[in-house]
Order: sequence, then structure tokens, then C-alpha cells
Amino acid sequence: MKSLPPQQTINTHRPQHSRRDFLTKTAILSGGILAFGLPFLKDHTPSVFAAPSRQTVPSGGTLQYLLELDGTIVGPLNSMESGFISGEILTYQDGNDLFLRKRLGRVKYEDIVLTCGANLSLPFYQWLAGTLNQQSPRKNGAIVTVNQNGQIIDRREFQNTLVKEVRFPALDGASNEPAYFKVTLSPERIRYQSASGQAGPPPRADLASLSPSRFRLQIQGLEPACAFVQHIDSLVVSQEIISYRDGGTGGESKVRGGRLQVGNVVITLPQHQAGLFTAWFSDFVLQGQVAGNRKQGTLELFSPDGQSVLATVILGNLGIFRMAPVTVGGASHVQIEMFCETMQLTQFPGSNSSRTSQPTAPVQNTMPFTQQKVLPLQPKSRIQPRRENVTPRLPQKP
Repeated sequence: MKSLPPQQTINTHRPQHSRRDFLTKTAILSGGILAFGLPFLKDHTPSVFAAPSRQTVPSGGTLQYLLELDGTIVGPLNSMESGFISGEILTYQDGNDLFLRKRLGRVKYEDIVLTCGANLSLPFYQWLAGTLNQQSPRKNGAIVTVNQNGQIIDRREFQNTLVKEVRFPALDGASNEPAYFKVTLSPERIRYQSASGQAGPPPRADLASLSPSRFRLQIQGLEPACAFVQHIDSLVVSQEIISYRDGGTGGESKVRGGRLQVGNVVITLPQHQAGLFTAWFSDFVLQGQVAGNRKQGTLELFSPDGQSVLATVILGNLGIFRMAPVTVGGASHVQIEMFCETMQLTQFPGSNSSRTSQPTAPVQNTMPFTQQKVLPLQPKSRIQPRRENVTPRLPQKP
């Protein structure tokens, strides 16, 4: 049998493709899909927390929070924290199962923490004053989020809300930073709303901002020593919030106000100016002369120019219980702690912004504002001030 010529040889096998060729074609196909994009590969699942108007926020823009009370914007907030909705988790054991089972319980509305200055309108500070006066007022309102162009991003509404805590700003005669109130709200219900449109301008508060270095503390019979107080820790008043179920409203949770807890008053002043406080400590703590030896006090917060009083806090039934030496700026100082039974906000931003300090004392460049001489309060103290040339003696450590 004769063999066929080479050019007439029949190849009965399929062409062979290398693994390298296969991977190359696959990479090219994948790159084309990513480059042009196929509709069925796109994620169309909407985000649960996405705001519909999020695109209105310009690149690099900042958001601002406005506080609304009873349908009226009362002013801007410095910051806002928490205020979320969550579900309560209940755990239980099913028979002899060693794993604890879990299920959702009732809906929980978290507290809202606000930071603000003295540029809000009157209703907000009246709300704080009413709380400190044991009235437990409730408010409906909202936190309105806007961008730098005043466009509304969203609203967080709160209903039947109580003030849980009022924290006054810490005061320091050497500080130039702005001072802020920190207020915690306990709402009965929170509701999120997507909103749009333009927010109206907040009411212009004709007030200066709070300055931590502009304050005046007066304690009955201790006014000469109080004029040299350089630092006061934050004053805090907390209201007990009681949560309960109301069967008439479908078992929804309700809140009501309870007792008020007033924090201690902590001040710092130079050691050589603490003689009157040392005498009070000796009588009140060491000698046990408590009856009739509690004192009343007043703390005034001034505008930055020191000419008008923005807020006045009445300190009721003060009692000294601790004195400790501290060092401030290399100098010897004394930190004094006093318990306080009541705090009342009798004057606040917007109530009488034109009232000037009495007695009028211009700010001196050579003397801190807190060291200016002031007139004593009307009630007289049983403790007579010591001579200025007598060096006060601090209680010795045991």
C-alpha cells in the first residue's frame, strides 16, 4: 500500500489550546466586563441609613444641627450625640438546651446629648430652668440637620422629652476657649424623617458667647476669698428618669421625672487666699458645728466683655467637706469641695441680656476678672474674717 503525499496527510485530532491561552482570554473578558459594566452586576440594594438628599452635601462641606422646640427653631447646636433607636434583647433557656436563646423585646429610645452655647433663644433655657426648679417640663421637638447652604438633610423628632442632666461649663480664669452647656435629653419616642427644602434662619440671639474666664462666685461670708477663685469644675444636676408601661396606650413605654441629684461644687484658689475657707472647714468638719453653718452662694456667668450677666445659678445649702493642696502653674493652691443641695437657674441667656453686673466693675488688665472685689450678700456669716497677715493653716493629713 502506497502512503499519501505529505500535503495530503489527514489530521484527525482537534487543535490543541494551551492553558496560557485560556487564562489570557478569560482575563480579557473579565476586564471588558469591568470596563463597560453590565447592568446585572450592579448593586441596586438601597442602604438602610442612606439619606435621600445626601448628594446635596458639597464636597468638603460640613453639617450643622439645629434644635427645634414645639415647631420653632431655637438655634444652632455645637454638637449632637446618640439619640438612636434600638431593640431590647431578651435571653431565655429552652428546656435542657445549654445555649441561651435570644429574641427582641420592646423598642428602646436612647438619650440625646446636646452641646450648646448662649446663642439659643429663650424657650430652651426656660426648659432647663424649669427642670432645675423641680417642675419636670416636657417638650416636643426635633434635631434638624442642614448642610452649609442651609438645605435640610433629615429630621430626628422627639416627643414628650424630659431633661435628664444639665452640665454647666467648667470655668477657668486663664482659659480663652468658648464655654458650652451639655444637656442630656430623655425622649419618650424618637422618629426619623427624611426631609428636604431650605431651613429657615434660626432666631438671632442678641447675646455674646459664654466665656469660661468671665465669672463671679459669691458665697455668704466668704466673698473676699471667693474673689480669688481661679477654677470651678462643671456643675451638674441630674434628674431621675422613671420608665414605665401604660396599658392605655398599647403597652408603650412612658417616662416621667423623679428626684434631682445635685453634684458637688469644686473650686481652686491660691493657698494664701484660702483663710476664710480654712476657718469654715475647721468649724464645719473638725469641730462639727454643722447646724446653722451652711451657706448660700451665687455663680454669675458673664459675657466676654465682662459687662453683662448671661446666667445666674443659685447654690443652696453649701457645706464644705474637703480641702486638699494642689499645685497650679508651680504655685501652691487649694482645692475645696462643697456639697450642694439645690441649684436654680434664675437668670439665663435671653431673659435679660441687657442687665449689667452689679456692682459695675470694669475689667482690669493687671488683675483677673475673678479677683475683682464684690459686695457681700445680705445674709451675714457667723464666722469673722481673719487678719490678712495671718497665714491660713490647712488641715493636717492623719
